[in-house]
Amino acid sequence: MSVLVAGLNYKSTPLDLLEQFSFDATELGKALHAARASEHVREAVILSTCNRTEVYAVGPSAAALERALRDVIAVRAALEVRELAPFVYVRRDAGAVRHLFRVAAGLDSTVLGESEIQGQVRRALRVAADEGAVGPTLRGVFRQALVTGKLVRHRTRIGEQPGSVASLAAAFAARAFGELRARRALVVGAGRTGSAAARALRGRGVGELVVANRGAAAAERLAARVGGVAAPLPALEGELVAADIAVFATGAPAPLLDREMAARVALRRNARRLVLIDLALPRDVHPAARGVAGVTLHDLDDAGAAVRANELLRNREKRRAEELVDREP
Repeated sequence: MSVLVAGLNYKSTPLDLLEQFSFDATELGKALHAARASEHVREAVILSTCNRTEVYAVGPSAAALERALRDVIAVRAALEVRELAPFVYVRRDAGAVRHLFRVAAGLDSTVLGESEIQGQVRRALRVAADEGAVGPTLRGVFRQALVTGKLVRHRTRIGEQPGSVASLAAAFAARAFGELRARRALVVGAGRTGSAAARALRGRGVGELVVANRGAAAAERLAARVGGVAAPLPALEGELVAADIAVFATGAPAPLLDREMAARVALRRNARRLVLIDLALPRDVHPAARGVAGVTLHDLDDAGAAVRANELLRNREKRRAEELVDREP
């Protein structure tokens, strides 16, 4: 029997194409049955997140298994297999197993070491088991991947070393509040940096996520990709009152949030802490907002300094994590 994974992720596929391949909870069962309908597929698990869609499968012929999985992915977006060929990656046997171990350890994520992927891998296995699509081979591989991912988190500091300003925004939030599952985050801006920040916050497990943008369509697309909701930019002040964390990443020529608005927001929040992270250039948040009681402001100077300080430690921790993954069977 061969073990194989075929998939697309944020590294191989443009986001506007990648979003066509994600499966929500209501669609996974049907997709698993479609995969299992092939005579070449004996077991199947589908891992679908905002950053990747991967089909893991077991079958007697690796070549036939690959053709079957490419068909499953192509049918999802009503595209020809040849159209998808440049974006789909395939790993076989030991390569497929190692890929899953790296995924579960957070080594293949947009946010290095992100913790949410463990829950996503666990849910993918559970859904496949509920649908009768998983057997002893994939069950064993997925369980060991989860054990390895947990080991990496316990023995390294891989999840504590953000490597970009967007991922650092989520780290600032986690540093301020600790556990983020009960927190509400607002991302202002739906471009590349805003998208990266939204994914990073999801990777840190933030409970609620709101995307505000001048263009409503872009806000709605990003919100759909990260499991959040969209809000109009004119509602910014009200959204800041409701949020615990706000990341700004627009291309506005002048600040969207000045000291006066920050003071009004703080007054309406009744002393609840608000963490602002301004990743925009020019700035979206006027520096004077830093002086408002109850408001913590981080800007690009803070983020850049922290990223540079983290780089050496992050690389060391990544090497340690890779060594742990490589030791597993």
